[in-house]
Formats: sequence, C-alpha cells, structure tokens
Amino acid sequence: MKHHIPAIVEGPTVLGVENINTTETVIRVYARTENGEQARVEREMRKELKMALDQSEFAKVSAT
Repeated sequence: MKHHIPAIVEGPTVLGVENINTTETVIRVYARTENGEQARVEREMRKELKMALDQSEFAKVSAT
C-alpha cells in the first residue's frame, strides 16, 4: 500500500482484529504519514483496504 500512497512514511502495519460481529469487522491498522496528510492517507487506506477485502475470500466467508 505504501507504494500507492507516497505520503506514508512508515507502515502500514496491521495490529489486529479488534471486533467481529454480524454487521462489521474492525481491523486496527497503524501508519505514520507526512505532516498534514493524516486525513487524506486515512481515506485512501480505507478505500484500498475495502477493495482488497471485497475481492478476498474473507468477504465471501463473512457474507454467509
């Protein structure tokens, strides 16, 4: 992901799954960014993570 989002200076690192229930899964991810780029990087990371999860077996299994 770092090569898609140049403002990331460290990480991203998946810290783990925080919560799983019938409507959502919360995954904690850490990344350091260039100053002032946190909100933009957060949006871009969420977008890329969502696309990756949608294409994964995880999404197919959790949908059933």
